[in-house]
Amino acid sequence: MSSFKVDEAGLDKFADLVDRSAADAEAVRQYFERQAGMDWNAMTPGVAQEGVLFGYLGRSHGMVKAEATARMNQLCRIVVNSAGNVRLAADWYRQTDSETEASLDATYPVGTAPYPPEDTAEVGVTDAAYAFQDLAEPEDELTHPDPAVLVPKASQIDWLVHTIGDGVSIAYYLRRFLKDTFGVDPVDEVVKLFSGDWEAYGGCAVVWRNCQSALLAMAENLHYSDAGLTQVWAGNAADNAIAFFQQLRVAMLAEAEFFDFLYRTYVEYVDIAFHAQQVLNDMLNTIIDQVLGLLAMAGFAVSTGGVSLGATSSLAATLLKIWEAIGYVVSICTFVVDVVRLGEIIGSIADLPDKMPVSLLDKLGLPEDVNAGYQHPGVV
Repeated sequence: MSSFKVDEAGLDKFADLVDRSAADAEAVRQYFERQAGMDWNAMTPGVAQEGVLFGYLGRSHGMVKAEATARMNQLCRIVVNSAGNVRLAADWYRQTDSETEASLDATYPVGTAPYPPEDTAEVGVTDAAYAFQDLAEPEDELTHPDPAVLVPKASQIDWLVHTIGDGVSIAYYLRRFLKDTFGVDPVDEVVKLFSGDWEAYGGCAVVWRNCQSALLAMAENLHYSDAGLTQVWAGNAADNAIAFFQQLRVAMLAEAEFFDFLYRTYVEYVDIAFHAQQVLNDMLNTIIDQVLGLLAMAGFAVSTGGVSLGATSSLAATLLKIWEAIGYVVSICTFVVDVVRLGEIIGSIADLPDKMPVSLLDKLGLPEDVNAGYQHPGVV
């Protein structure tokens, strides 16, 4: 134990820092509640709005969002209570004479910080850290999620193929005409029926990534607060406080890891859906091209005075190709859905709770504990 000392004004500044951290935690919670608030958990396969594929994938979203909400609620409570209790400790010190403070401090449990506070002079941090100024702006990370920043892996490979394929496909120009004239691409609507709108889910992935960035910024603001506390507070109570807030910072980093896990999981879902969408798009284009070819052939046969045996055979062959193409599409769709049902993705959804990074918040206060957070032994 170091000799006792306390600077109440310094504790006030530290309490202000923790207060700002509490506001940041609440901002993160409100951000993903607002931006990832779609009730995907209620989706059922076959609903055109989200698609068969995402009908299965999206079932995990309700569970994910509930877990994220519970963890952020717990963090908010811990940080809010901790800020208030640091302020109460500063007030208690103001109302107690120094001799009594020192004698009581000697009776408190001896505390040991898990990590030696860093010497800020050695790492080039300014004295602002000692004054408990913010080193980062967590809420600046909570921007509107733009799924365009995600580039599904399949798109890099498919782009050239689809550009060439669309250029020679009659169906492509027909679809573009319908889109420009009537504002709807019927093939695209069919594709979305199966695979859904990957951008909606990509946007949610970006939400999780932004939450991760905000948590990292929150942890950065506490990075040198332990060193700052050593400048204004010493003794058993101080050592225990430093240990608590070091653990709080580590818990914030664990929550950042949790959000990164969600980001990577959702990106994986997006990649799969985007690839499925491209496969279906290509197959439907093929069918339309075959149908248009059939109609052109039938029109030519009629205009020349009837359908000859050769034309009939050709039409039959074309119909067979169309039927085979339709069967191929059905097989592809069945394959995609079966993979989602039975393959590694559904397996990953089932195992999602076990794969989530473990929360360290329980070490600082259980979810059901309304008083969770830092508590000074003199003001409990």
